[in-house]
Amino acid sequence: MSPRLGRGALAVAAVLALGGCGPSTPPPRPTSLSFRPPASYLHVFPSRHAMSLLVVAGARTGGFDLDGTEHGAMRLTVPLGWRVTVTLRNLSTLHNSLALVAGPSSTSPVLPGAAVPAGRLRQGIPEGASASFTFRATRPGLYRLASLVPGHETSGMWALVRVAAGVRPSLALGVGG
Repeated sequence: MSPRLGRGALAVAAVLALGGCGPSTPPPRPTSLSFRPPASYLHVFPSRHAMSLLVVAGARTGGFDLDGTEHGAMRLTVPLGWRVTVTLRNLSTLHNSLALVAGPSSTSPVLPGAAVPAGRLRQGIPEGASASFTFRATRPGLYRLASLVPGHETSGMWALVRVAAGVRPSLALGVGG
């Protein structure tokens, strides 16, 4: 076989091999989130030093996401001393809970009142239910807002919360990792 014929046969083989990559092949999974909660999920009341946050469990996947994010991709910044009200709305098919915890091995809230009712921390609230809690951000630090139902946090159901003096309240969403 001549080198010229060999290259031609190779080109035909490549075209045939790539034939399955046309429109019938599903597109690659996007690297950024397609779900973005509206700005109304975070309400800030500067004159009262208060903020409220709506967290929707299962908003994007129906499973282990918080406001469409996973693995710490949602980042909440809270000014030191501010009062924070969090409402968990469960759209997931799974039971979910939410608590402000010190880290991945924590099983109880880091601040008084910083969790769904105590009887629901490990059991969670059912699909379609909501629960609220309010706490005062009295200790600076980096925390997690996590579902404490067994296996949920390790599956990515947590957000980062930074409490610090001199910061502005904010909610940032990105892709977790």
